[in-house]
Amino acid sequence: MIDIRFDFDTITDAIKKRGGTPSSKPKSKKPRLESSAPVLGVLRVPHVEPAPIDREQYLEDMWEKSLADLQAYKAEKGNTDVPISYPSLGAWVFSQKMAHKKGKLSEEKVEKLMDIGFNFGGKKKPSSAAADPAEQMTV
Repeated sequence: MIDIRFDFDTITDAIKKRGGTPSSKPKSKKPRLESSAPVLGVLRVPHVEPAPIDREQYLEDMWEKSLADLQAYKAEKGNTDVPISYPSLGAWVFSQKMAHKKGKLSEEKVEKLMDIGFNFGGKKKPSSAAADPAEQMTV
């Protein structure tokens, strides 16, 4: 059990300041004993242990959420080249690139990212053929 201690005078004063509660009735004008010690109340509440959190499952769920956010970004922008300054998603994309570079990204995650066209190598550079249209022309 957890004891929650509170000061009745403070609560009573707060109720008076806001005009009382809708169901409050006028109290009798009995003289109050003056005391230097506040009147304390104790509320006994049973202690409940928080549910354990499966850290690995939580991290996996957050990864899947970020992947869904990346898919939405790609649907809107047409690519997965999220700038690092882009709120939340930019840092996540950067961390996926770094994890892949260090070999710390699972094959399953690499496959999921590749399925949506993820660019692991930074910004895509235009090919030389597309860069110079004059070379594509034949005479």
